[in-house]
Amino acid sequence: MKFDSTTLQTRIPSPLGTIAVAATAKGLTGLWFTENQRYLPTAISGPAAWPEDAEHPLLQKVSQQLGEYFAGQRHHFDVALDLFDAEGGQPARLTRYADNCATLIDGMDGLGFKPFLPAALQAPIIVTFHAPQHAAYNFQALYQGVRHRGFILYPGKLTQVETFRVGCIGAIGANEMRQAVAAVADALVEMGIADGRSAG
Repeated sequence: MKFDSTTLQTRIPSPLGTIAVAATAKGLTGLWFTENQRYLPTAISGPAAWPEDAEHPLLQKVSQQLGEYFAGQRHHFDVALDLFDAEGGQPARLTRYADNCATLIDGMDGLGFKPFLPAALQAPIIVTFHAPQHAAYNFQALYQGVRHRGFILYPGKLTQVETFRVGCIGAIGANEMRQAVAAVADALVEMGIADGRSAG
């Protein structure tokens, strides 16, 4: 996932270790346990780290609710629901997911990849694509190449032909979907595969 350049973060101690929480003016961006983790956003720490701002209103709210949760005073969180309402509820979120899905399918089509499902059956949640029928193709290499660029693919586990899956939901929009397509294209080049045109 790519992150907005205005992202701010704070650190919250917990019984399970330190939690990094990030947000923008648009809403909560992510939450990560920082200790003994192999895969964290590079902007969590280091010279290019997001600025820390414990006074950010949303980060304060998350910190308060996490504190109440770990103290046994809270059993659910309403931050995500606040963002859901602010976005316009279910209709607006479904529209965004549908736009993400269309952007993804269009971009992957430009690389030669075809969805496993026909358009009439495709939901805007996760898209399964045929894998290239190329001697150099292997899912782990594609996965690592795409992950190195900040995105995660899922193996296709429910099909008899080789596939992989790309999610369309979460705190992402069409721009992130285009970046994901670019990450797939770059990873294919590294694997010595010109494009996905040999896909099923």
